[in-house]
Amino acid sequence: GQIVVADTGGLRIVRLDPAGTLLSQLGGPESDLAKGQPSDAALSPGGDLYFVEAETGVVTLLAADGRIDRWTGPARASTLDGTYLAWLPAGELAVTDPEGRRVLLFSPDGQPLGQFGADAGLVKPVGIAASGAADGVLIVADSQGCRVVAFQVTQ
Repeated sequence: GQIVVADTGGLRIVRLDPAGTLLSQLGGPESDLAKGQPSDAALSPGGDLYFVEAETGVVTLLAADGRIDRWTGPARASTLDGTYLAWLPAGELAVTDPEGRRVLLFSPDGQPLGQFGADAGLVKPVGIAASGAADGVLIVADSQGCRVVAFQVTQ
């Protein structure tokens, strides 16, 4: 297994092995790839790399076949309360939108699938994690609401 980390201050995405050894890096101060300050990165079940940039709200896909795709995700956010990603077991990419007080759902190719959380009174959703089970439970940390909320996500 590999671990991917958004190095926000270094404007890069790093791949590490389970022992923490650097395998590769993408971006950096001289690159245009992640100049919008990447706030989170995640590998899809198929091995594609996705990352989101806090300053631009752009979600970038670096496909295993070398294809690069970008789409507009959440509103611009600070890196302190940045946007974060999580994969749901059914294959949707969940992206927090701290400024929009919601969570956005996208297909793996960037098509919007929906949104949720505003009705639940989210104030600043930042941290996010999928339960990993097929039940579609998504856990969202609401930093300014001082709570953690579980959502049942069904498509």
